[in-house]
Amino acid sequence: MKRRTLILGLATAALVFADDRQVIRNRQGRKLGEIIRLSNGKLEARDPLGRKLGTYDPKSDQTRDPLDRLLTKGNTLSALIMKAAEAREAKSRQKKQ
Repeated sequence: MKRRTLILGLATAALVFADDRQVIRNRQGRKLGEIIRLSNGKLEARDPLGRKLGTYDPKSDQTRDPLDRLLTKGNTLSALIMKAAEAREAKSRQKKQ
């Protein structure tokens, strides 16, 4: 039996199934983010707190930011997750100084 979770965004609501979730982790096993397959076939990148980083539409082969602005052609969701993780890491290092 698949677990169902409802994700509500600004403009869309989609059912997410646990089997359609890919968690991205660093070498220490810390969660950097996840890529979720939505019921409409699109993929969505989220940070560890669940904030939307971007969406990839396989039909148009485009990756878009949370405000639906075109970022790239092709799927670059994992790069968005890595970039957000690096920004969080830099911010935490800056606070420590």
